[in-house]
Order: sequence, then structure tokens, then C-alpha cells
Amino acid sequence: MTLLLTNTQRSNPKKYAGTRLPHAPSPSLLTRAKNVGYGEAMLDFLEQRRAKGNADHSLETVKSKLHRFGAFLESAHLGLADIREAIMDKYLIHRRDVDGVGDIARHSDGVQIKAFVRHCARRGYIKRDYLTEWTPPKHDKPYRKMPAPAEILRLLQAVEDKCKPERNPCRRHRNRESQGFYTSRDQSLIAVATDGGLRPAEYFALRPEDYDRANKQLIVRYSKSGKPRYVPISDHTTAFLDAWIKHRPDEEVMRELDCWQGEDEDGRPLRPTLFVTDGGTPMAVTSWSRQFKRYCQWAGIEEITPYNLRHFNVTKMAQVNPLAAQNQAGHSDLRVTMTYIHNSADHNRAAHAKADPLGQVMGLIEPPKPKRRSLIKR
Repeated sequence: MTLLLTNTQRSNPKKYAGTRLPHAPSPSLLTRAKNVGYGEAMLDFLEQRRAKGNADHSLETVKSKLHRFGAFLESAHLGLADIREAIMDKYLIHRRDVDGVGDIARHSDGVQIKAFVRHCARRGYIKRDYLTEWTPPKHDKPYRKMPAPAEILRLLQAVEDKCKPERNPCRRHRNRESQGFYTSRDQSLIAVATDGGLRPAEYFALRPEDYDRANKQLIVRYSKSGKPRYVPISDHTTAFLDAWIKHRPDEEVMRELDCWQGEDEDGRPLRPTLFVTDGGTPMAVTSWSRQFKRYCQWAGIEEITPYNLRHFNVTKMAQVNPLAAQNQAGHSDLRVTMTYIHNSADHNRAAHAKADPLGQVMGLIEPPKPKRRSLIKR
């Protein structure tokens, strides 16, 4: 390979023998780029993300996106080194027209693939990153309705009413123990999401030891950012959790049913999660979302999901202290927290009355002096 030398280096070839400019690729990198395939590079990218602290469920999402993109490249007889801006545009058009996904999913695909290609260029798997100036398609921020306090109260009441045989004939075949199980568990889930602002995947990963009743807090060990945090809870949430623990299945019975899955850092078997199904297995986000939707229909509430309860918590916390809301939500950037905030008309009216912009201006005008009264008519 021809070396790129400056005029000074050409004047003394013995002194600068073997000198190579920084941008000249070395033979080892070129050989390495030919030998590493798409699958091996993808696994290395996921391992780097895991080392940085990304949660397992987030890594599974990234893996599915990259696997789908790799299948698209293979169908087009392309490799890792063939990724260009035109290929990305064709892939996102394919995702829209063939797969039928929306702008939000296409934007997320573009962000993850761009980060993957940048990682491959840094590792030397490809000669150059051709997506440095390419930007994923923009998308409108999805509308999330923030529930009113009265709606959340109706939702908690709907959980209790739907489990009563006298209110719901479909539950007439269930006994009182089953009724208390579902009522206390689902009300605790709503209370934890509303009072703690946890993500659904976070409160489903809680263990019994993560409930610190003495200090009235929850220890979130498995978060989206990979950083544990302590979330304070109120007396109301503590009461709901205490009622759930009384109806929670006995752990010795769950041990016999092989519900103790995985091991901790010391090699001891992990206890079942705090919230479990009637079979003692961990709950899934998808099944809870479907059940949550049934409760909303029973209460006559529309356009509310379990994630909307997190928005309610962050909004109420931010109105008191934005930094506390950031810590409660587990955000590393305050700007992300501000996107969660929903300002209501009543809150804006109260803030406007307190600020009183025009009143401060008009207050500078001196009031007119009273006229001097005279007792003599003139």
C-alpha cells in the first residue's frame, strides 16, 4: 500500500521510514473489516450497551431492530460495509409501506441503526461511517392524556367493583380469596404507578426486599438507564402494598412450584417478584395493559394507559420541584423530564394570578390625589 508522506518526510526517507498519516487505514483494520460479519458486529454492539448499564428489556428491543435491518440487507445482497444514506432511506420506506409502522417506530429504527454503524466504524469493522450527516425522519410527539385525580379514584374503585360477584356476574364463580388477590394486587399496581411514577417494567421487576416499609420507599434496581434509585411513597401506597402482601401467595408454596427463577450475585436463588400472577410467575407488561384497559372501560374512562399514571406523577412533582421530579422519574437529563409535564388550565390560571404581569405594570401608576373639599360654596 502506498504511504502518504509530507514533503519533510520525503526529504529524509530513512528517518521517517514506515510513517503513516492518521487517516491512512492500517492493514490490520482492513483485514479485520473483511472478517467481521453483521451478526458478530451486532453482538459486540449489544455487549457494549450492556456494559454501559442498559437494561435487558431495552437491549432486546435494540436487538430486534438490528436483526430486522440485517434481514433487509441480506435480502438485498448487501453487507455491513454497504450501509449508505440511500440504503437507510429505502429501508425506512420499506418499513412504512410494507411493514405498516408509524413515524415513531421508523425514527427509533433510524436512531439505533445510526448508533450501530457509528460503533462499527469506531471498532474498525468498516472503513468509514457514511451516516454521520444522515438524520432519522422526524415524528410528532404522541399525545398522552394526563388523567385527572377523580379519574384515578374511579379507576381504583373499578378494580374493587369488577372483582365483586354482586357487581360483576362473571366473577360469581370465584371465592373471596381470589377476589382479595386480584383487588389488592391491581390496586397496589395503580397506586405504585401513580405515587411512585415507576415505569411498568420497573414495578414488575421489584422484589419483596425492594419494598422498604420502615422508610416508606421503593428501591428500583432495574431501570431503563441501569442506575438504581430510591422512590418515596405515601401512607396510602403503603396501605395498598400491605393489603397486597397479605393476599400474596406464600413463598414456600411458590418455591415448590419452581417460581424462584435465576440467581443473584452471590449465587443464591432469586425470590419471586413482588407482583405475581395467580400461578406465582412474574407479571407481563402486555397482559397488565390489557387488564388495565378493562378497568378503564368499567370506569368509563378513555385514552388512559398505565404509562399515563407516570405522566401524572411527574407533572405533579414538577409543579412543586422539577429536580425532585427528575430524580423520581429516573431521568439523567432535566429536558427529558420537562417533556412529561402537562400544564392544566387551572394550574396556568393560578400561576397567572400569582405573577399578575399587568398588575405589576399598573401598580407603578400613582393613584390620583383626592380633591380638597371646601365648606364654602363658590
